[in-house]
Amino acid sequence: MSSKQSTPKRTSTAVRRPNRAQLKAAEVRSSESVGANNVASAPSAATATTKASGRGFVLTREQEMAYVRDDLRRLIITASGLFVLMIALLIILD
Repeated sequence: MSSKQSTPKRTSTAVRRPNRAQLKAAEVRSSESVGANNVASAPSAATATTKASGRGFVLTREQEMAYVRDDLRRLIITASGLFVLMIALLIILD
């Protein structure tokens, strides 16, 4: 009986339904692949541009790293301030 119980587990993992993020990505890819020159797909091309613009803008690697460096700098400053505050409270309360 244990072999019968393990068989459905294998088949259930082999056939997986895509999650919400995968479905959304497939929808965006399919809407971007539709040609804007096609007259029949003109409304879907218009929705594709609004969907694409809703995702945001693309940064270069250097710009993204600058944002990461700024975020890390802010995180270190915040952590340092909290550490100094904890030491000050330890000295005051002790």
